[in-house]
Amino acid sequence: MAELPPVNVRVDFRHAQGPFTRMSGVQGSPVRMAPNDTDHTEAFREYRLELCRFPQDCEPNTLTLAGVFPDSQGNPDDPVAYRFAAIDRHILAARQADCQVLWQASYDVGRSDRWQGLNLGGRAPRDMTLWCRVVTHCLEHFNNGWAKGYKYSVRFVEFVNEPDGLGGFTREERRRLAPCFVQFLSTIQEYNRNHPDTPVEAVGPGVPLSWDQWPKYQQPTERLLEMLKKEGATLPIFSFHSYGDDTSPGANQKLARAFRLALDAHGMKSTRLWNTEWQASDYLRHMLGDRRPKTGQTLSRESQQLYQRAVAAYALACKIRWQGVVDSCCYYAAVRRCLPPTHQIPRLDLGIFFPPGSAPTLLAEQEKLLAEWTDSQPQRVSTVATPDDGQVSALGLRSPRGQGFLVSNPSTASRKFLIVMQLQQPVQELRLQWKQLGGQSGTALALGEGAMWQWKGQLPAATSLFVRLQESRLAPPP
Repeated sequence: MAELPPVNVRVDFRHAQGPFTRMSGVQGSPVRMAPNDTDHTEAFREYRLELCRFPQDCEPNTLTLAGVFPDSQGNPDDPVAYRFAAIDRHILAARQADCQVLWQASYDVGRSDRWQGLNLGGRAPRDMTLWCRVVTHCLEHFNNGWAKGYKYSVRFVEFVNEPDGLGGFTREERRRLAPCFVQFLSTIQEYNRNHPDTPVEAVGPGVPLSWDQWPKYQQPTERLLEMLKKEGATLPIFSFHSYGDDTSPGANQKLARAFRLALDAHGMKSTRLWNTEWQASDYLRHMLGDRRPKTGQTLSRESQQLYQRAVAAYALACKIRWQGVVDSCCYYAAVRRCLPPTHQIPRLDLGIFFPPGSAPTLLAEQEKLLAEWTDSQPQRVSTVATPDDGQVSALGLRSPRGQGFLVSNPSTASRKFLIVMQLQQPVQELRLQWKQLGGQSGTALALGEGAMWQWKGQLPAATSLFVRLQESRLAPPP
């Protein structure tokens, strides 16, 4: 196999390009959903997760609208018709973990959930007037004390999960998707008018796809945006999911940019862009092939560490490439999911708190590191990596407390690198304090003089690299 070309990264600390966004959202609440899991409230707080999205991974007809409003013939204005106790545990746990809630208004009411393979799906809402009334009262329960509820616990509400698949808007129901989404947005607008002190932001439509599928989804997306514009509907947050055959960090970056361009072209520049469900699984299936962990497989500690590093490096690479385009995201998943009764052996796809071995994963440790880096509110600086293979990703950061950069190599190949740094002002010496996630750490002396410095090295496969600059005295004036 021919050696891959080195990666050249130029970081110009003179030019800030906007704030760095940690994007530390996750799928799942701090309370366990699966019998083989545990409570993670303290872990959510310790690892400083900021946003949690639920409840799609629960048992059927428990936490979803199908369980909260179990009788489709019930009176939606009567608190007695609701079963809030189960979902309330998750809402309260998120509050205790200092984590904002992205509540999914999934699926239809009336005990209509059903397993679709290993995933919990549901029926598209049959009676949108009833469904919207139920959604409104759920928000009033979470935020306004209705039915012995709470004070402002939910800030974001998302439309039916993956509506054109698990959400039931398939086949003959597909034509109802756009009008129902518009009605959902109108419902949230009406809620906000009636409750100006506890506004929520609508999120959707959350369609899953990968970059190679964009040609198929571009026209339907354009039509949906045209309908929103025609109807005068307000969409604060447009959501998508990245799943499929082409989900490399570079492909995910292209997909996000395509959505951003479509929104801007339709006069929706103020609409934020969120990826509300994504994970490393599809990418690693292509990268690792048969080396990927399989259900029930016992892995060596070395193999576990390699897989964990690959997951973390992939997550970091995507977050680096989404900067300035995607405003937030929810990694799938933080906690174990429920599975159908015939599939109780947990899959080994890695999340934040459920590795094949012991918790927490390197992905959780990476979240903590990113939180520490963002405490100083860093700005992104001009960073260019060549050649761009869609894998290796880099980002320079600066703040009043110092400067540094992040480099990720999620691929299975080691890469040589050259980092060229343009500082804001000349220094006499430049030392680098570096740390490989789950690996070694140390210091290195950069080569150069004045304001131009460089550092050469080897970037192992499946590696997240965190580097801080330790400048010596400023160089004397000429």
